[in-house]
Amino acid sequence: MICPVDMERIRLWHDKAVDERIAPLVAEIGTSRVVDVRDADIVLYPDLIWAETDVTKISLAISPYHRLARDNGKLLLVFLVSDLEAPVRLRGNSLRLQRVCLTGKNKMRHEHPMPYLWECSAQAFSPRPKSRLPIVGFCGLKDSHPIRSRSIDAVAAESSIDSRFVLRTSFWGGRPNDPTLQEQFLNNIEQSHFTLCDRGSGNFSMRFYQVLSCGRIPALVDTDMVLPCADQIPWRDVVVMSKTPEALPGRLVAFYHDRNMEEAQRRCRHVWERYLSFAGFGTALGRQLQREIFVRRSSIMQRIRKLVT
Repeated sequence: MICPVDMERIRLWHDKAVDERIAPLVAEIGTSRVVDVRDADIVLYPDLIWAETDVTKISLAISPYHRLARDNGKLLLVFLVSDLEAPVRLRGNSLRLQRVCLTGKNKMRHEHPMPYLWECSAQAFSPRPKSRLPIVGFCGLKDSHPIRSRSIDAVAAESSIDSRFVLRTSFWGGRPNDPTLQEQFLNNIEQSHFTLCDRGSGNFSMRFYQVLSCGRIPALVDTDMVLPCADQIPWRDVVVMSKTPEALPGRLVAFYHDRNMEEAQRRCRHVWERYLSFAGFGTALGRQLQREIFVRRSSIMQRIRKLVT
């Protein structure tokens, strides 16, 4: 069964204006809004679920839309941005949940990764040329997770790395909108070849996507994160990953000496633009949804044929 490369625009139904935080993404998917849910391909949950970690509250919020989608044979599309690692379970096969925080061992079939799309850099920094030692930066809260703390300690102890760490005692130093702290955060990324991007409270990293957008190389421990577009992005060739915090310094040093660092930094920005920005991920998600819609339509047609023969 082959899905056509260019299908018509996805027909989307929602009962109110789309949350402004995901409206740019929905616009890039390639959709047209329909008035009657029966004419839709997808029912959209129009709110972005943000910072909610209570599975029961999430399920209760989306359940009316899920019933509507299920009763009309449609797919429900939901976006979740929070530290929640537990799966969100609803009966049936009508849910597609895009979420920033996913752990491979807990992932359910209807759960799919998405990048953290917000607060990324509109333009990349100029690639940083090689220096005597690889420069590894980090500006933020050290103790949000033991893995992050161990990585920082391991890199700081490595004499063959120039570590430039600005450690906070609270998230964004307790002042997330302070322009001085924001400038320090970006300066730390710009002045480094690599930035540590280990998980925090949830099994994902906002910093990971922000660093890519800046044209710098994320470094992190593999904590069974499910990264987006893994079928198209060779993640272990783009970023630096290790199995343990203690192994990360060696991987950083090897990457630094084996690669053309300016090309590696430009590649990070290219990957972000093509797959992880609003435009890039919207296009990729649109293609994924088209394939899913095609499969669902084909399955329905097969069931109809069986009933009439």
